[in-house]
This record gives sequence, C-alpha cells and structure tokens, in this order.
Amino acid sequence: MTRIQRIFSPVLVTVMAFMITACGFQLRGTMNVASEIQKLSLQVSDRAFQRTLSESLKQAGITVTSNAPYQIHITSLEHEEATVTTSGGGIVTDYDVTGSLSWQLISNDGLILIPDTLLQQHGTYQRHNNQYNASQSEASDTWNEIQRNLAANLTRRVASLSQEELTALIEQAVKAREAAEAVALPASDQGQ
Repeated sequence: MTRIQRIFSPVLVTVMAFMITACGFQLRGTMNVASEIQKLSLQVSDRAFQRTLSESLKQAGITVTSNAPYQIHITSLEHEEATVTTSGGGIVTDYDVTGSLSWQLISNDGLILIPDTLLQQHGTYQRHNNQYNASQSEASDTWNEIQRNLAANLTRRVASLSQEELTALIEQAVKAREAAEAVALPASDQGQ
C-alpha cells in the first residue's frame, strides 16, 4: 500500500459515511430504548396490524400481555390511496398511499393517559394496467411497509416515556376525571 493510499483511505471512508448519513440512510431493526413500560396490553381490531405492533413492541423489550398496567387502544387504522400521475396512454398510474393510525394509552383503571393521537405514514407505488398481479403485490407491499412504520413510530413514542412523564400523565388524568365528576355531580342534583 502506497503512502498516498494510506493517507486517503481513512478520508475516503469518512467522506462516504457522511454522504450516507446526509442522504437519510438509517438501519432498521431493534430499538434500544430504555422503557419504563415493561408490559402492555393491546386493543386492536385489525389482526394483521396487531401482529405487526406486537412484534415491534417485543423488539423494544416490551411484553404484550392481557394483564398489563397499561393498554394501547387503536381507535382507527385507515388506508387511503390517491392518484398522483398517469402516463399518456393510461397504462401506468402512480399512487400515493397514506396510512393513518389513531391511538390512546389507557391505564388499567381506565384513565386515558394519552388521548387520541394521530400518526401518519406515506408511500407510493406504480400500478401497471398490463401487469395486474405485480401491481397488486406492489400495493400490498407498500401498505405492509406503511403499517410496519406506523407500528415502529408508535413503539418509539410509548417506549420513550420516562417514569416522570408517566407519573405526570397519571396525575393529569386523575385531575381531569375529578373535574368531570365535580361538574357531573351538580348537574345530576339539578335533574332530581
């Protein structure tokens, strides 16, 4: 190895690393988040998304069980497609896919700690009129990728809660419940 190669090798590696990170490249995989929430239960109507979310939580070190102190309640999971462009002959059409997920974090005694929160992910795919099966497969793959991203984002949000944040959320929910009960009590007295 020549002297010039020894000098420029580390520089080249460093430049390549900066270029890769500058373009937004990131590895997928397990999340190393120290979570205060060790156990969760799930209330999800879509079985495929429940499996995806359970796997994401498990990778983050959170156990999914029915007798957990907290529950993630998925209030809606929606899938929308919109035409972005169409080729001149109408043979190829680009679609934008939007996945919307609304969720809540609820304590085991029914306190809503995090009210309905919306997460969204976008993706695109092409539909070729003369390649129906391949186009359907690409549409399905795009939707599955969006669901994995929604599950990962939800997992990161829940797993990032610290004990202080959980305590504050619980105190806030208790105060909100007490205020609602205080308003409801005089109203029920007036009705009698």
